[in-house]
Amino acid sequence: MTQSRADELLVKSGLLTLARIGQMGAQIFMGLVIPKLVSPTQYGLWRSLLLITQFSAFVNIGSYNTMGVKIPLYEGKGDANEKERIKNNTFYYNIIGSTILAVGLIMSTLFLDSEFNNFYKVGFFLFSGITFFSNIADFYLQLSRAEKLFSLISKLTILQALINAIISGTLLFYFNEVLFLGAGMILSNITVIFLESRELGLPKYSQVSFYKIIEIIKYGFPLLLSGLLFELIRSLDQLFIVKYLNAEQMGYYGLAISIQRIGFLVPGVLGSIMMPYIYEEFGRSNDIFKVSNFFDRGLRLISLLSAFLFAALYTQIHLLINYFLTQYIPALPILNILILGMFSLALLGLPEVLGAITGKIPTIIKWQLLIVLLAAILFYFVLQSGYGIQEVALSSVSIYAIYVIGTLVIIYNTFCQNGLEIMRKIIILCFPYFYLMLCLFGIESYFPKLGNGFLDDFLSSALKLFILLFLYLPVIIYYDKKLKFLDVIMRKFKSFF
Repeated sequence: MTQSRADELLVKSGLLTLARIGQMGAQIFMGLVIPKLVSPTQYGLWRSLLLITQFSAFVNIGSYNTMGVKIPLYEGKGDANEKERIKNNTFYYNIIGSTILAVGLIMSTLFLDSEFNNFYKVGFFLFSGITFFSNIADFYLQLSRAEKLFSLISKLTILQALINAIISGTLLFYFNEVLFLGAGMILSNITVIFLESRELGLPKYSQVSFYKIIEIIKYGFPLLLSGLLFELIRSLDQLFIVKYLNAEQMGYYGLAISIQRIGFLVPGVLGSIMMPYIYEEFGRSNDIFKVSNFFDRGLRLISLLSAFLFAALYTQIHLLINYFLTQYIPALPILNILILGMFSLALLGLPEVLGAITGKIPTIIKWQLLIVLLAAILFYFVLQSGYGIQEVALSSVSIYAIYVIGTLVIIYNTFCQNGLEIMRKIIILCFPYFYLMLCLFGIESYFPKLGNGFLDDFLSSALKLFILLFLYLPVIIYYDKKLKFLDVIMRKFKSFF
């Protein structure tokens, strides 16, 4: 990686990270306000509706995936006309697809049969609008990422989060009805669509072709299916809880899921920014081994930073539950399990990128189907045996670890010479995490509690975090000998003075 490219990635990563922190701050605010204003049952019902949004984005049938891969690829090849054709056909297909999905959600209310029938009927009508506008807003955000317009994405990320938080929070406070949260989601997405269309323009309908749409979908559908299966793997635990337990248990588990995803801030930003650069470089050089060097360094950086972020979150998160969300104290053990066990998922973004350009997606899909079957059997056995959400959480992190290791093996097979080299690379990726787990075990076992009350607990937690960082410094310095990211940070820091 050249010095200019490293500097560019650092600046864009910094801007997008700050934007995502602002977005996450708004989400955390809402995550604290919603459980405070509504009961665990209402919160659990709302979380069950949100499962619609996790899957509704897949109405694009892979067209967004194609756009995300092909636009940077053709940028690297210098083919501006093909870039434009992909953009236009993707947009108008998704206008049609999102409309069909919205109508389908409305029609499905005729067949609802639930204890909370009225809630879900209104909710499905509301989410028909949410899914339409969020899918179109997602088109523009995906286009901006493919074009590497991360400054624009950063601004819109903050603006969207603020609009959603202000409108949703105000309506929830005045009406005390959780479904009013949907109004903020709709209006914030409409704002993104309006501002993005002013910046990037409205795609031209004149270049739309049925055969081009089929070509786009044909390329992107395996990528979409892989993404859908990943969402299923990530959501299967919640689906089983909804089926076999109750809304209150889903409320506890849903809160834990929401909070632990803070840990994906850094890997999400880094993976999002590196993707178009990897695709563009491959389009320019058509050399997988050259791209693999960029991939290796990026994944190690994600591992190094994510391991510490999850460990740091573990040392502090109990303050939030014990002193603010006291009605959700039963969720704390689940939250701790998910925080410490979710590190593996942080490593998935870049392997999927390489899978898209090396033809490994069909193999990954077969592996995902096996994992879905294994997870379903495990969750069914756990819940039928009388266990609860804590055991479901333990089962989830075990499944995630198996899934990620298998995916890494599939991807490394494209450019590694043998199994020993693959094993060495996976050990290098996982070492920061296991080292920090040992450090946490030592700190929790031998670190004395300073006393009772929030202030003592806060000081104790802050000191634990400082000790953890101090113990982690040798690992950071060792990994930086190859990554050189500290040099980039220092160079940018000095440029300000």
